[in-house]
Formats: sequence, structure tokens, C-alpha cells
Amino acid sequence: GDITDPANYTAATFGGHDTATGSFGLSAPHMDMDGDGFNELIVSYMEGGNLAGTAYEVPPPVINEFPYAEGFEEGVPPFGWVNPDGNWNQGSEAYEGSYAARVSYSHSGDAVLTTPMIELPANHRITFYWKDDDISTEIIDHDTTYFEISTDGENWEELAFLSESSPMSSYEAVEIDLSTYGDMSVWLRWRDVTDASFSAYGTGVDAITIEEIPMEMVDWNNLQHPPTAEITEGGSFDVYAQVYEPGVTDTSDGAGEGIEAWFGISTEDTDPATWDTWVEAEFNTSVGNNDEYTVNWGSTLPAGTYYYASRFRLNGGSYTYGGYDGGFWNGTDNVSGVLTVNALVVNEFPYTEGFEAGVIPPAGWVNEDGYWLLGSEAHSGYYAARVSYSHAGEAILAMPPVELPENMNVRF
Repeated sequence: GDITDPANYTAATFGGHDTATGSFGLSAPHMDMDGDGFNELIVSYMEGGNLAGTAYEVPPPVINEFPYAEGFEEGVPPFGWVNPDGNWNQGSEAYEGSYAARVSYSHSGDAVLTTPMIELPANHRITFYWKDDDISTEIIDHDTTYFEISTDGENWEELAFLSESSPMSSYEAVEIDLSTYGDMSVWLRWRDVTDASFSAYGTGVDAITIEEIPMEMVDWNNLQHPPTAEITEGGSFDVYAQVYEPGVTDTSDGAGEGIEAWFGISTEDTDPATWDTWVEAEFNTSVGNNDEYTVNWGSTLPAGTYYYASRFRLNGGSYTYGGYDGGFWNGTDNVSGVLTVNALVVNEFPYTEGFEAGVIPPAGWVNEDGYWLLGSEAHSGYYAARVSYSHAGEAILAMPPVELPENMNVRF
């Protein structure tokens, strides 16, 4: 109905005067004045020289038309969204358009931004762009954004854990399949948690889209090789996968149009569809009717055992996961590859480390609390390991194990 018509709202106590007489003013229905979950529309007027009026409670909006998009161009929070402590603001550092939702630099504790209720149809997904880009070389364990879902507005389940090892230079896409919650009413929220220390606390979210998942998928893909790999900390290896789609991969010698490829890695030998860590792959070559993709990776992994698989998508449709080596991953005939990363041991001399690779800690080293940073005030070269100005207590930077021969010394 007409937003200016008081008959369309439930009256609340405000002034106690007849709104059918006098001179009127109308507020936008955007403020929950009494904390009951309903915004208030204020109809104010002058009567007998006194300001009077009535507050009408506006039921919160419901998101039920799709595709739904929110880019925060009109403000933060958008109408019907909830920003309880005001920690999310409209910022100009956007992924697209002029604005994004950005977390206040000075907030402590949780900064929560929640959607209105969403009447979610079957087979839908959400895509948004996320960035954490503040002042330090350490974000993870200091600044984290939890993306969560609720079916009652009170109890929340984590859908994504967003935290990087270093400040991000650009926004990254986050895509979540919401099919599990199809034909349900849900709420979504971004909950940013920071210790407000020297580490990053500058988070942004932009370009949110909720849409139906296209049903297209590739006809076949696998994990081509290797089935196993073994490296030492700081080392890397090449992994390959192939994909086939009639009329796409068999029509030219280049990359088939609409094909996207990734390789994923996990510390658990589970279904790759449940994994969180994926690296975009590059087209390598055409092999008969197939296209082959590859990536070189592993250099940042600590010692341990890992499992890897491929992932492909056609024209933004559904993901398919590849196992070694006959086709789609099934955990029996087509399985994940196994990577062993051995601990680095210093046993070749002279050994030198000047931090010129631009990474703290170097491979095999341990930076226990993230207090050691990469600095440009160096004795030689461009970089040095520097302790954060604001750290408390001990700042420990430990070398890998050293197999030390006789008659050796150390200089730094």
C-alpha cells in the first residue's frame, strides 16, 4: 500500500493526537526506535502550537524476488538490513560502482551486518566480493569475517571463514551454494571479528548477488597426474587435469570458451565438494578432444600430508570434481592425489637467509604470533625481518632444524 498512508501500519504510542488533522511531516521508515525488530514510520505535525505525531511500525521487508543484488550504492545498512552497533559504514573502496560496505577501523568485538528475511527458492547460490586490506602483513588469527546463515534469526551456522595471511590488494569472489536451504526462510549475515591490534581490521563486502544456479556442467573431467607428490617445505610441484565438453574443448587448440578450472587442497581425505581452498588453474594445452589445465603450487605449505583434486565449471554452472585419473571424483575408482610435504632441515652450508624472497616467515621458519614483519630498513639487500612496534610480550622467529657439523659459527 501507500507508504504515506497510516492505515497501512500498526500504530504505536507517539503523541496521542489525531493524524487526520494539522500540518504533517513524514520520516523514512528506517529506524527501530524501540528495539522490537520493526522500523518506525513517524508522522509528525503541529497542533495548537505543539509538535505532535504518531509512530507506525513498519514490518521488515522480505527478499523474495530473484536474482537479488545489493551493492550498497544507496547507503549502509540498506533498508531492512540490520547493523546493530553501527560498525558497518558506506565506504568508497569498492569492488564495483562507487561504494561498498566497509567495517569501521576502530570497532572492537563483533561487527554484524544482517540481511532481511530471505524466502529462498530451491537451487540458489550467493556470490559476493570480500577484501581485508589494512596495515600489517598479518590478518589471519587477528581479523576474520564469518559468513553465516540462520533459519530462525537467532541460531547461526558458519558458511565461510574468511581470513588471509596478508593484506589483500583486491577483492576476491566468494561463492556459496545455498541449495541445502532451498524453499526455506533464512537470514544471512557477515560477522567481522577483530582484536583491533596492529594487525588488519579493514574489511569490505560488495556486489552481493543471490541467483539460481545454472544447470550446465562439463561432460567429463579428471585429475590427470601426478597421483602422488613429495616435496620439502618451500618446494613446489606441477599438477594437471583434463576436461571434455562436446562442441567446446574439441573445436580448437586453445582453451574452450566458458571453461573454468581450479585445483583444491585439503588436510583431510574427504569429498572435494566440501573443501575450502581452491587455486585457479591455467590452460596448458589441448590433448585430443580434451583441454588440459595446470598449476604450480605447494611452496607455502607447512610440513604434513595433503590431498588434492580438480574442479571445473561451464558457463558459471555447477561444479564437477575430478579424481585420478578416470573421471569425476567418487572416492573409490577416481580419488584425490596425495601430497607429502617434508619438514625443511638445514644441512647444506654456508646457509644464508636475507629475507629477500619478501616472505615472513621463510619456508620452514616459524613466526609464532605473527609479530615479525617484512621491513625495508635492511642491513643489506631490500628487506629485513622487523618486529612490530605494537607487539606485547615475546616475539619469536625460529629457524628450521639445523644438522650442525663441527667447527661452525653463526653471524647476523
